[in-house]
Amino acid sequence: MSTSQGLDPSTTINYETGARARFEGGHSIDLSLFYMDVSDEVVQTYLPGGESSYSNAGSTTKKGIELSAKAQVLPGLYLGGAYTFSDFHFDTFQEPINGTLHNRDGNYLPYIPRHQYSMYGYYKHPCGFKAKLETYSWGKYYVDNANSELYHGYDFLTNLMVGYERGNWDITFDVNNIIDQKYAIEVTKDTATTRYRPGAPINFFGKITYTF
Repeated sequence: MSTSQGLDPSTTINYETGARARFEGGHSIDLSLFYMDVSDEVVQTYLPGGESSYSNAGSTTKKGIELSAKAQVLPGLYLGGAYTFSDFHFDTFQEPINGTLHNRDGNYLPYIPRHQYSMYGYYKHPCGFKAKLETYSWGKYYVDNANSELYHGYDFLTNLMVGYERGNWDITFDVNNIIDQKYAIEVTKDTATTRYRPGAPINFFGKITYTF
């Protein structure tokens, strides 16, 4: 159940710049910087018993950097990765909980890790065989607007794909979370209880595609 009375629509002013480069041999690099001023951002508050409420924050600042790169190190073999830095915080926010306002000025927005990164290796042979190994990491983030608790995030959540692509046929087999890592895909906290949404254990997926 959720309540949301008298909400105003949020307004965002976004500034973004960046650069990208492409090189012979399949090399590439992309860089983006962004800055957002948000007024009346709609913020969710978790309450005991599974209820949630929504209210407007006075103002919020969101800024960050996104960087990705790819290089062909051998014929058919690519290595790449991406990194994101996020600094999202409330400038002014009085959070209403059970009729009482709580000052959240300067707090970080919950569920947004400051650091996220990924790495991958991809190989495709002229005969049609292909494989990709990729890994993801999410850094620490606060689990509530009060910034009362940090979730440690997770490191090196790894997936593997092997396949064969020839002509109209594309056959792939995926193994997700190959080391069967225990992690939470999302952690939230109400005024009293921390709740974990578990991520999927090791799982398998196969696909055969024929293009007419």
